[in-house]
Amino acid sequence: MSNCEVEIIGKAVKDMYGAPMGKILGTSTDVDGSIQTVGINCGSEGLKQIAFDQLVVQSEVVIFIPKWRLDSQRLLKQKELVIRRLNALMEIVSDNDSMKSDAEIIHEKYNTKLMTLQRTEFEINSDRFAQVRNARNTETAEDYTEMIADLIKETGEARAVDLAKHFGVTGPTVN
Repeated sequence: MSNCEVEIIGKAVKDMYGAPMGKILGTSTDVDGSIQTVGINCGSEGLKQIAFDQLVVQSEVVIFIPKWRLDSQRLLKQKELVIRRLNALMEIVSDNDSMKSDAEIIHEKYNTKLMTLQRTEFEINSDRFAQVRNARNTETAEDYTEMIADLIKETGEARAVDLAKHFGVTGPTVN
């Protein structure tokens, strides 16, 4: 077991917003001893195995960075690089007309790369928004479940009209 493994086992894991996720139970390593994945006990959600490169180890806590966030950051860096190269190419061509035909070929290559990155960015954003919608739906369902339990505990029943009143929505929304 490497020193890094010993240091992270038992540490609390939080998501990138600071919400607790669980504690690190163990790791799996590659042949060279480098940590590949980390096992996290997430309580009632069970055990999760997360790629080590999605974790930021700090002194007291480990922060989980979702894959979509890492992909977005990588994409933005690639996009910035392509745009800088396109701008540099335009500057070179404006100073030297003899390179214009060669520069047009390179310019087209970078434009194609930029369009591909923009499509990928759109796909990542679409996936992220779908995840947010799903999380909100789950949160709403959990809120309703908790309120139903509270109403049954307090009054012995949970009526749609009581739920609607509590959540500030109409009756058909509850149904």
